[in-house]
Amino acid sequence: GEMGAIAVAAVRPLIEIMDDDTEESVRWEAAKALGRMGPAAREAVPALAAALAEGDEVLRDAAATALGQMGPAAQNAVPALIRSLRSSVEGEPDAALETLVKLGRSSVPALIEALNEDDPIIRSRAAAALTRVASAS
Repeated sequence: GEMGAIAVAAVRPLIEIMDDDTEESVRWEAAKALGRMGPAAREAVPALAAALAEGDEVLRDAAATALGQMGPAAQNAVPALIRSLRSSVEGEPDAALETLVKLGRSSVPALIEALNEDDPIIRSRAAAALTRVASAS
């Protein structure tokens, strides 16, 4: 449809914004737009995964949520999602954890590996994600 053609044309410029723009709010909007395009924007997975390591919490959440909207196309971002579990604030809804749960079985091997991490926050959140993936299948 119409959105499909527009989405495909917009993916590259949005990736450039994710990589290069210095204005956080512009990058949040780019991440949200890429997420709404879903699997059609799979080319953006590396840029979104890189954003998971940024200091800005809103950007990290937007990137994690966008990856969740891409479904299995986001599988390559699983290691970055697991690393970003440590940076989320205790008690806050965790977009990275939600995305790992959404990715389901494809995130299981990396989540099991994360149970051996030194960081207790990562171990605890990986266990929580595994519990939810298991109960959903």
